[in-house]
Amino acid sequence: TATAASTGDPRSRAAPASELLPPRSDDKDAMRTGSRRWLLAVSIAVQLLLGLLTALFEPRKLQPAAAQRRVHMRVHAKTVPVDHIEVKLNLHHVVINRLSNRFTCVSLDFWPAEKCDYNDCAWVNASVLTANLSDPVLVTTMRALSPLTLRVGGSLADLLSYEVPGGQNARCVPFELDPSSRIGFRGGCLPWRKWLALYDFCDAVGCEIIFTASALHGRTPATCPAGTLCRQLNATTRPACCTDWSGRWDPSNLRALLEASAAANRRPAGIAFGNELAGSHGIVAHLPATEYASDLLLLGDLVWRIWPERPPALLAPDSNFDAEWFAEFLAALFPNASLATSSSEAQPSLESAEPPQNSEPRSPISLVSHHMYPLGAAAAPELLYKGLDARKLEWSSDRLKLVARLVANYTGGAASACVSEAGGAYNSGQRFFSDSFVSGFWYNDLLGGIGKHGHAMGCRQSLIGGRYALVDLRSRQPSPDFYSTLLWRRLMSPKVLRSVKGPLGMRSAANMSEVDEPAAPQLRCYVHCARAGTAGVNMWGGVVVLLINLASTARHSVHVMMDGISSTSPRLDFLLTAPRGDMRSPSIALNGEVLTAFQNGTLPALPHVQANGSVIMLPPLSFGFFVFPEAAARPCFTELQMLKAKHKVAASADASMKHKHAATSDAAAYWTSWKGGKGKSSTKGPNRRRSHRSVPPS
Repeated sequence: TATAASTGDPRSRAAPASELLPPRSDDKDAMRTGSRRWLLAVSIAVQLLLGLLTALFEPRKLQPAAAQRRVHMRVHAKTVPVDHIEVKLNLHHVVINRLSNRFTCVSLDFWPAEKCDYNDCAWVNASVLTANLSDPVLVTTMRALSPLTLRVGGSLADLLSYEVPGGQNARCVPFELDPSSRIGFRGGCLPWRKWLALYDFCDAVGCEIIFTASALHGRTPATCPAGTLCRQLNATTRPACCTDWSGRWDPSNLRALLEASAAANRRPAGIAFGNELAGSHGIVAHLPATEYASDLLLLGDLVWRIWPERPPALLAPDSNFDAEWFAEFLAALFPNASLATSSSEAQPSLESAEPPQNSEPRSPISLVSHHMYPLGAAAAPELLYKGLDARKLEWSSDRLKLVARLVANYTGGAASACVSEAGGAYNSGQRFFSDSFVSGFWYNDLLGGIGKHGHAMGCRQSLIGGRYALVDLRSRQPSPDFYSTLLWRRLMSPKVLRSVKGPLGMRSAANMSEVDEPAAPQLRCYVHCARAGTAGVNMWGGVVVLLINLASTARHSVHVMMDGISSTSPRLDFLLTAPRGDMRSPSIALNGEVLTAFQNGTLPALPHVQANGSVIMLPPLSFGFFVFPEAAARPCFTELQMLKAKHKVAASADASMKHKHAATSDAAAYWTSWKGGKGKSSTKGPNRRRSHRSVPPS
């Protein structure tokens, strides 16, 4: 104590005796009372101050997003709907787009088992080069989706060489890990026997192949300083040498493969030129637009020489969308196309997606292809919230509109847009999201947007491999998104109808000028003609309405308005929900029944629920397909139905004429008999309000 006091520090001075003694009981009570009053006063003042500051400075525009995030945080809980939103959905007898007949499309990628993202290695035995194409699960699921398109390609396609019979190929070596490469691998070779096996597989299951050809053969990658790990660097720290390539494209190896294929009577339905090489958005390389377009024209000449009667469709640039690069690329391909303004609803004819005949003008490209991963990187922890965010889904719609409009403007209708790769979240998808029920919200919405906004098709990444696979070879079960794809294949025809969503009091305009209103922003709606090939779906101009409810605590009552749909119209409901309310479930429930495939690959039945009426009740966090098989939608009549309709109209007209003729003859006979009986006429004639058996007026 003496030492402390000698320092002169007031905090260490000796305390007086009165301070060292314990306080008396009455002193304690007084201290407690004063302390409580002081704390209460401070608490009230703080609360008032916080309330005032919140009212004055909190940005109102952030409140809905915050509220939405709080709602999504409760997505796993079993919530009771507290809101009931009524919506009117006007359907019009107008086709706004027609998809390709094989608009169902899945990808088979080249990634080897060593492909790992975020310490998750999900590509074991899932590569084009190693997959067991005779696996009964794979065969059964593909047959169920047929006829469909199988896209064979991906990021490693530009590194591949092709083994051909009788060629001077070196030993066909597999891919090898290479962290100095931008893509993380080097080498790779497609064996001839595997190339033929892909065609045998498609013959067995009913698919056509779109093949991604290498656009980098002949080009030389730049040399980076020793120790540069391009794969591990991000965009801000990655040097230009990681994506710089010099030289020109060499088509010789591809020519040998295609000529050998033609000799073996094998022809791909389409050829995509490279994968994600467009400018600064490229992955392996950043190619200039005009240079890429020049090489694509060489590919077109090559394909036409090998298959002059029916050449494969050409797809390009198969990259992430870059408006400036795409515009420059299309301007180089279509220098004489008219840059006419077009709306998002008036898109080019999709007939250009079919192989052209010799009598038709030759187009340098059939499909302008782009990739979409609207949810960003698979590492994002908030992926579930993004997948349920109406604003994020609307961003995808805006992107589709922009691409379709640009393609229409620059090609003059000679080519169509398509999404050749879509997996939700890039880098293999995310476990417990991409392979779960919640993935169905973004996926079904994107498929609906592809049809609604002028695209020819959309291809899912991937069939097998990654967390976004439609078929999980480890569990030997299809993913929830597979069943969505299957329902699209069975129910939805290529014809897309115009539909307008709005509040219940919205009026239909005679000229169809009404547009979607901001009512029920968490309800997404798409309408197609019902597919004629599925029994019971299109009985008389049938339509299918796809509804997606992103709200976690609100159910929607959707009043479907269309001539031919009434309160007694038959309806087939296919409602999809999360089993036990678990949004991250690897399963999906159809009308309350969990869908489970057998281990031999046999798929479960997909029964509907029979309903009636034009009002659809959609529960929170659900989506579904609602079929009106007798909607009498004029664009949805099959040829047979149109023939029957013409016969009905003719029979009705004939019956009407007979009725008029009989009535006229009856009236004439009555008038004659009346005149004959009275011997006189009347200027008034018979009273039409009375029966002809009544006494004529005097």
